[in-house]
Amino acid sequence: SIMYMQSRTFKDYQAFIALITEGKSDAPITKDSLTRLRERFDGLTDDERNQFAQLIWDKFKNYAQEYIPARNESINISSSYSQCWIVSTRTALDFSAIWRYDRQGNLILEEITKNPGSKPLVVARTLKNFGYNPRVYSLCADDDTGRYIRRRFTEEGLAPEFIGFEGQTRISLFHFIVGEYEDFLLRSEGSKVEKRQADLLLEALEEDLRANTVRQADYLVIDSRSLIIKGEDTPSLEVARKVKEIAREKEIKIVVDVSGIATPEEIESVSKGAYLVSVSYKKFIEFSGLKEEDFYNIAPDEMRKRMGILAEKAKDFAKRQG
Repeated sequence: SIMYMQSRTFKDYQAFIALITEGKSDAPITKDSLTRLRERFDGLTDDERNQFAQLIWDKFKNYAQEYIPARNESINISSSYSQCWIVSTRTALDFSAIWRYDRQGNLILEEITKNPGSKPLVVARTLKNFGYNPRVYSLCADDDTGRYIRRRFTEEGLAPEFIGFEGQTRISLFHFIVGEYEDFLLRSEGSKVEKRQADLLLEALEEDLRANTVRQADYLVIDSRSLIIKGEDTPSLEVARKVKEIAREKEIKIVVDVSGIATPEEIESVSKGAYLVSVSYKKFIEFSGLKEEDFYNIAPDEMRKRMGILAEKAKDFAKRQG
């Protein structure tokens, strides 16, 4: 049973979703409603997705809760700890709605949250929580969501090198149901980043890497979109290659997130010489040959078997990458 009273704002958001999916603001929300919402969103153009995500942000941003991790004071960081550079082609915003079933099997909105997104920037915030001071480089839109992201980083004690651009931030709208694994993700891509802006980002990073006295076991965490050419919103291969060469020269370990890459060929391209390659659980499912609906119910013995096959594939991949 639901042991709380919904706030007026939560009811407004729930009514907004009901109006879109059921045609009536007072209609009950079900799992099928969220499925229809995702299908309709996927059928929109890029501009329409951006407009929808921006509408959600403008209407409900002031009522969403923030998660600001408390500093872990139990960890003592010495002055000689390894440096870590965090690079993300673009900042992002995660806006999440948490739903719970009531006794009738309908969904009741329990919580709305907002937080800076982008996997490398989440890594930066986590490192800061454990007492590290990573050096952060990213492009950040000069819109309302971009200003929010800048403020959050400042409040959490980070001083990122944000290069601004005119346009809209990428927004991910998540809908989670408590007790279920499936998420209903509505992702807007925001405005495209021009090549010259991405080049400025990597050139600033290049200058910093050359200027710093590097200790053993330093790390560079970078998202895959910063290292490939695909469309108008990616940096030049020349600048990206230069950054990787400097990192190798100074024995900096490169960690690459490849969750957003579609093909094995692109993954091999951006992972060349990387110390660690990170994938999302959905990409892991894809590599394992499973269907997502079967992933959570697979027998332990079968999972161990598939993990063994993946481990062998990873070894072969590592050998090819040197």
